[in-house]
Amino acid sequence: FPSTMPVNDAPPPPCRMGLVEDEVVSRTYWEGLLRKLPGVEFLHAWPSAEEFFEDEHHADVDLLLVDLELPGVGGKELIWRFKHEKPQASCVVLTSSSDPEDVFDAIRKGASGYLVKDSGPEAMLGSLIDIVRDGIMLSPAIAHLFVREFLKGGPLLQPTADKKLER
Repeated sequence: FPSTMPVNDAPPPPCRMGLVEDEVVSRTYWEGLLRKLPGVEFLHAWPSAEEFFEDEHHADVDLLLVDLELPGVGGKELIWRFKHEKPQASCVVLTSSSDPEDVFDAIRKGASGYLVKDSGPEAMLGSLIDIVRDGIMLSPAIAHLFVREFLKGGPLLQPTADKKLER
């Protein structure tokens, strides 16, 4: 029997991704990787938070990768501002810092993932694919940090009035 129900075999729309990274070599490297990801429409790479917010197309981003160590407005402030502007967007930290204060503060500001740049290209590519699929990803070292902090009931897991993301 032929089906009378319409079948929608159209692929889902691509994830519109952006990157904010101040170092030219890193920005070029990550942009090259991101352009190759399946299911991704790479929109742009910005060298600063200021340039990101000045670009009228920044609001088109669904998933933003953010370096924490940006000149001027830092990565955590960028995440907080962008999440307040576009709550449905995902922000993932892409940085060399695995400092617990940075990790937990970035999550409090609205980051849904935290990747440390010390992984090899294959591992990072796998992590980026997971981010596109799920919108959430933690580097293994950061996941271990969360578990250790949780098991000891550490204060870093507790939201603070001045740091929590208002919903």
